[in-house]
Amino acid sequence: MPAPQGLKVVLDEHGKPRHSVRGIIVHRGHLYVADEAGDAVKIFEVKTGRLVARIKGRRLTKPVHLILHSDTLYIGAAGTGSILAFDIPAKAPQGKLKARTIIDRRLKAPSGFAIGPDGDFYVAEQLKQRVQRFSAKGQKKETFIGGLPDMPEFLVHVPDTI
Repeated sequence: MPAPQGLKVVLDEHGKPRHSVRGIIVHRGHLYVADEAGDAVKIFEVKTGRLVARIKGRRLTKPVHLILHSDTLYIGAAGTGSILAFDIPAKAPQGKLKARTIIDRRLKAPSGFAIGPDGDFYVAEQLKQRVQRFSAKGQKKETFIGGLPDMPEFLVHVPDTI
């Protein structure tokens, strides 16, 4: 897809991608793409590939992770240290959209997160090398895992299937 409809990739001085697509979700015939370099989540029609909407905002810089929980899209914004939520409407999304803030600028380079069976957010922080736990309303509860030997990149919750 040609720019500006397409997705932006920023290359470093060696020609390697520095910022790019970091997460995708397909829901109700639409593809939601975390465009890290474009500071937006772009929404495309699956059938046509046409760009139909963008989720933007001052708290949404460098989106790096997306998760879907019911009809709510959660967005990890590494640039602001925030987690945002966008309630996907029953009608197809169009135009410029905004997400609400769940966790506001309290994270150091969030790189991935999951919603646990308790409904809490578990957020991987690269720069602090830990996983933080927050309530569903964004209140900090505790450091779930600290002192990791590496910078965490991604979290996923796998429910019991018994």
